[in-house]
Amino acid sequence: METTTNSKKHCMYTWSLDEKKITNTYISSEPFYDYNKNKWQLLIRYNEYDTFEHMDVYLETPDNTESICARVVFSILDINKESIFSDKISHYFASNGDRDGLTKFIMKDFLYSMRERIFPNDTILIQCDIFFMPTFRHTWYLEEKDIKNEDTKTVVICDEDTNNKWALTSKYFNGHLGIFLNSENEDITVTARVTFSILDVDKNIKNIKIFDHTFAPEDEVLRWGVLKFVEKQLLISDDYKVLQKGKIPVNCQIIVY
Repeated sequence: METTTNSKKHCMYTWSLDEKKITNTYISSEPFYDYNKNKWQLLIRYNEYDTFEHMDVYLETPDNTESICARVVFSILDINKESIFSDKISHYFASNGDRDGLTKFIMKDFLYSMRERIFPNDTILIQCDIFFMPTFRHTWYLEEKDIKNEDTKTVVICDEDTNNKWALTSKYFNGHLGIFLNSENEDITVTARVTFSILDVDKNIKNIKIFDHTFAPEDEVLRWGVLKFVEKQLLISDDYKVLQKGKIPVNCQIIVY
């Protein structure tokens, strides 16, 4: 028995697995699909760590065409379908196949100690909740005159979905444009995957940099970002084709997880 429930922000899948089939090789669930028709699969196995057997659990995106950032909660359910054990991960699932999960998710001995509660008809109920993280995108238009003068500029932006505030800063180092991001949240620590990119007039990616960081209020300005994102002369050259009506669009994508 497998069940799936879906919404735009959440996908829940429950897998009824014959305990006798779990070995030290992976056993896969049937594929299931979220609201946007992305394909997912659970993988389970028993594995030995330091003489104790544990259950490993993983979530896989076999062949999705888009990247997805999500918080994932794995749970063991009792016979009343209540969670008796759970753990979670946050992961940026890359397109064209990716996997993440938990080694040592739960000890096999612990599972067996609660056999009467969690083994109806020798089956284990494993639930996977996928919570999709919103993506915040902002395009910052740098002025050609500021690039030529190598002026440092800062703009404060706000993600209305999460109420997170951010400061984008451009600064020049040895003939290169550097782009930096700082959190403007006073009392909140935020972990995010950040993507900076520049597109040319034909919407082709000319430059892209990605990094992950846990942003704290006490972070230094100009600490987190890309020091030499792109050469200054390339930005204003006709061949590079990124200058549009005296401005250069720099895209910033932030996924909080």
